[in-house]
Amino acid sequence: MDFNEIARFCSIPLQRLQEYEAAGFLRKEHEGDYKIEDVERLGLLEMLTQIGFDTAEIKQYLESGNRNVSPMRRIQLLRDKRCKILHNIHGNQALLDHIDYLIWNIKKEGKNF
Repeated sequence: MDFNEIARFCSIPLQRLQEYEAAGFLRKEHEGDYKIEDVERLGLLEMLTQIGFDTAEIKQYLESGNRNVSPMRRIQLLRDKRCKILHNIHGNQALLDHIDYLIWNIKKEGKNF
């Protein structure tokens, strides 16, 4: 599969595929075609990107998948990202609580709606 076919087949923007290739996450096989393993790897790359991993973090995650590295490193990377996401969720919940309070206060002051 060439670059454009992968983009269409996997519904991934060309720019993101170019970033993956520049980072070395995808490897051309011969005459510009990509290995089937790269197409399969795109699902993982997309998931890590959606989670919020940047290129350096993706590289760490992939490198920690080597057989001579403990899987605990990958688990730790995922747990770290999970904690950051939870922190953001809690921050957003506090903002929602403020909005709800302001709405409640407005309703309490003027009960004629």
